[in-house]
Amino acid sequence: MKQIRVAVIGYGVAGQIFHAPLIASNAQYELAMIVTGNEDRAAAARTCYPNAQVVAETAAVFEEAAGIDLVVIASPHHTHVPYAKMAVARGMDVVIDKPIAPSSKAARELMAEATALGRIVTVFQNRRWDGDYLTVKDVVDSGVLGEIFQFESAFSWREAFTGAGWKETTPVTEGGGITYDLAPHLMDQAIGLFGAITDLHGELDSRNTNGVNDDDSFITMRHESGVRTRLWMSKCHDLTRPRFRVVGSQGILESYGLDPQEGQLAAGQLPGFLGYGIHPEFSNVVVDAGDRRESPKLAGEYQTFYADLAQCIAVRGVPPVAAQDAIAVLELIERVTRDFGTDSGAPTPA
Repeated sequence: MKQIRVAVIGYGVAGQIFHAPLIASNAQYELAMIVTGNEDRAAAARTCYPNAQVVAETAAVFEEAAGIDLVVIASPHHTHVPYAKMAVARGMDVVIDKPIAPSSKAARELMAEATALGRIVTVFQNRRWDGDYLTVKDVVDSGVLGEIFQFESAFSWREAFTGAGWKETTPVTEGGGITYDLAPHLMDQAIGLFGAITDLHGELDSRNTNGVNDDDSFITMRHESGVRTRLWMSKCHDLTRPRFRVVGSQGILESYGLDPQEGQLAAGQLPGFLGYGIHPEFSNVVVDAGDRRESPKLAGEYQTFYADLAQCIAVRGVPPVAAQDAIAVLELIERVTRDFGTDSGAPTPA
């Protein structure tokens, strides 16, 4: 089968750590072009991928001579829809790093155009293939915990505020802030486990007094199934609570530590390497008060996204992540930022 020629727009964390390595390590793809205006990142890209053309301007992707089949958009959130529309208009399929767009309205308009043109648009929800999440889903589906009452999910790290990055300077109304950064993952995982959401409440705080968006936030949701989900997101402190905690009528599952794949990919460890995707920590399953046992997590498998996408492109089939799933989550994020932020759309500073 002919290799799929790929252009990656953006070579920050998403492009450099996730997309480029996963694409380059899959023989079904050719990493043909990388777009970055940052000279240091461009030099790094040329070193890592000498066969890829590294350019500073996005326009090069859309020139007919480039021969690009798939555009991966890993640039700031406000660029997602404009670049995706340009791609589908030129007959290219698209991967958009989460969130799909700053607004659900813009996302729906994009999907209407893509559908009319017969193009595939999917969203990189890589956390569906975190090993700890796969473990939680396996345990929940097994029924060993009984009827599920509560689900808790936390993702946090400590990051110095510089005021220089686009995620720090972009207002919530344009897709900035920790909620737009992490809720697309955490909400998507919760819905994948327990179904659609009926009610939600948010506490969106800016701990940095010079911040223009939220950096320490909490969201609670009720599913149609009756399960109550609680989500913590922060870049103000290291993770101290369990990454996942599931409370059921017959037991509790607790999972500690973050999935290792991001760190492994950043260090050059690719899918197929010994130990790739394997957690050093354990999942603790409490079946009853007298029986607490530990079991290893399943291995993470981010490579599954691009493997499934290649098959989808070949047969024009179902993408690995439906854009409608991402839009449904985006609508929830809009609700929580609208109802629990200020009139301007930015969170109220703590």
